[in-house]
Amino acid sequence: MAGTFGRSRAGGRARLWHYGHPPSISGIDMDGPNARHERSADDAGAGTTDSIGFGGGCHWCTEGVFQIVKGVIGVDQGFLQSEAPWDAWAEGVMVSFDPAAIDLATLVAVHLRTHSANGGYSPGGRYRSAVYLLSAGQRDDAARTIARFAAETDAPARTKLLPFVAFRPSEERYRNYYRTDPARPFCRRYIDPKLATIRRDFAAVTLPDPAAGEP
Repeated sequence: MAGTFGRSRAGGRARLWHYGHPPSISGIDMDGPNARHERSADDAGAGTTDSIGFGGGCHWCTEGVFQIVKGVIGVDQGFLQSEAPWDAWAEGVMVSFDPAAIDLATLVAVHLRTHSANGGYSPGGRYRSAVYLLSAGQRDDAARTIARFAAETDAPARTKLLPFVAFRPSEERYRNYYRTDPARPFCRRYIDPKLATIRRDFAAVTLPDPAAGEP
């Protein structure tokens, strides 16, 4: 299912969009801090773009990971919300991708290998290991990939399959965190090792590393 996510501006205030799954809460102030905006037909676009949400640890890391995966068209960093009891805003990203170039199972596998998928997360916490589904058809591929990961690591995967409800973008100064300054200490310590892991384990679907002089 194709979709669009991000923010628009009205009266100088950020507006949020939801799509792909109906909101479970109604009567929200559409310009308030928990606003949700349905996408219009014009926002949907055309072509073969699909979308999925991912939650893990820090969204600076998750954003950096998916920005080097081939077939990914865009990564929007921010906070995601599902249905109760997982309706607290948690860090994550929305990923738009071309399913002809990269399949959903590979994206989920990349996600599982680059955060603590076996860790414990509370419903009201800032972090959660999750795949936010925008259509029923995404569930089977994601569930099979999670089950395979658990078998390979011989540990229970606690990654949740959750219906997507809403997305709230990060402040602009935090977006593209790795791309804007990969020399930051946080990037060196936390993001670089994740990028090295997926370039090693998913070499066929990752973009070359400019720092290493790769063509």
